[in-house]
Amino acid sequence: MGLLYGVSTIGGPDRSASIGLGTGYHGANGLVVMAGAEARTSRRVKWMTENWFTPDGKGVFGGGFRLLGERFSADVGLMLVVDRDEPHTSVLPLPVFGVAWHF
Repeated sequence: MGLLYGVSTIGGPDRSASIGLGTGYHGANGLVVMAGAEARTSRRVKWMTENWFTPDGKGVFGGGFRLLGERFSADVGLMLVVDRDEPHTSVLPLPVFGVAWHF
């Protein structure tokens, strides 16, 4: 499976917004839209959201914050996996944790 996509971002290091469009190949067919944004609220905290969805109501919606250090950052957030299949909609919440060390 694969996804061929392009993303464009406007803004700077303190505030930005992104929009993307993609199409699947090798078993992952269909259109995918991405919308995201981030905003730095202090020297050490940045709030972020990134959302991937299809026109038929399926998607992954996420949000959280990043704690910034000089050489280290940590992400904490929540991801919602949504499958809108008539007549029911299922939502699966999942925690997201990430750590990065800049060397």
